[in-house]
Amino acid sequence: MKKLLIVLLFVLSVSLSFAQGRKFGVKSAQVEMKMETMGQEISSTLYFDDYGEKLLNIMILSTPMGDMKVGQLTLGKKTYQIFYDQKMVQEIAEADPINFNEPTEEERTKHKMQEIGTEQFLGKECKVYTFEQEIPMQGSAKGKAWVWNGITLKSDISGGGASFNITATSVKENITIDPSKFEIPKF
Repeated sequence: MKKLLIVLLFVLSVSLSFAQGRKFGVKSAQVEMKMETMGQEISSTLYFDDYGEKLLNIMILSTPMGDMKVGQLTLGKKTYQIFYDQKMVQEIAEADPINFNEPTEEERTKHKMQEIGTEQFLGKECKVYTFEQEIPMQGSAKGKAWVWNGITLKSDISGGGASFNITATSVKENITIDPSKFEIPKF
């Protein structure tokens, strides 16, 4: 279960990746998503403000022992994993994210990124990319992402012996996000 959780957190961070500069093309949003992998469906909600400088992604994992709530909070350049049920927060190393908002030539080469066209998804005109990303201790992952304003609204990723389908179900953009969402929990 722990290995699955680590891979899920990584895949989710790939699907919502960003780099230096403006992370997203809208100031704030709430994005509801669902992920399907290994016969499980996982729901998540992404909240961000200040064009992604403050970001919280909360996942609800259904396990045989009950639901498990896990979060990933990014404040500037610091990222934290939050295990709500265990009342634990840990700072994690900065990932090597893919910048889908304004990818540099170096990023395009490193991640074998190719923009292969545009498609409508949830009423948004998305750029469609193929890419590769290294998963720590798992090898390489290959994927396809539908990206609107730097926000991945849909992705199909295969790697680490599994496939992941992540799909946004709703997007609320340029809304007021409660600032307390971006506070590190004090358990």
